[in-house]
Amino acid sequence: MYELINRHFDELLRSVKQKEDIDPYVWMIRELPNRDVAHDEEFQKKYASYWALNGAGLGQTFRAEYFSLMEREKCSGTADVERVTRKLYEIPVNSKDKRALQFSFASKLVHMVNPELPVCDRMVETFYFLPRSYVGETEKKLENLLASYGFLIKEYDRIVRERLLADSLQKFRRHFSLPPVYSDHKIIDTLIWKFVPFLEKGAFRSGSVAYR
Repeated sequence: MYELINRHFDELLRSVKQKEDIDPYVWMIRELPNRDVAHDEEFQKKYASYWALNGAGLGQTFRAEYFSLMEREKCSGTADVERVTRKLYEIPVNSKDKRALQFSFASKLVHMVNPELPVCDRMVETFYFLPRSYVGETEKKLENLLASYGFLIKEYDRIVRERLLADSLQKFRRHFSLPPVYSDHKIIDTLIWKFVPFLEKGAFRSGSVAYR
């Protein structure tokens, strides 16, 4: 699949928008150490828009606790996705005291503290055909999610180490004049985010993409 990304890189690049996909992220990574994100409304607004927190149906209580947790994890410097997921599970997502694993948002929070760590969401699960963990007992779901997360850490490191997307990473970085804070791991995530919708819109069926 990495060869397909390399082969169709120019098409993917055209779908990446500087003002939507690049600039907000760079701003957040740079500003995170300098702001109290538990109370900084500008940071919270940009983050919620960029990471789709606004449309997740989560209440204000969850949102407030989420950014308070981000501030604590930032200060600790040792953000751990399992610990963050368990902390988020303790926070009701609505007025009916419903609780749910928010693993994707946990991985996004941890990634902000350590940009070398992956984000685990639907696009990534689809790209790697990872087992979906939406049903079953909570601890079993978390176990499955952590297994997928562990795979992603190793796989992203392997992509960089074995230079599987080296040309695409270099071209992407050069095209947007990216600062170092936009890590290679984040570029990989961005390319996957653009590649999956490209396929879902019928690229295989139309012949735009073909296995070889």
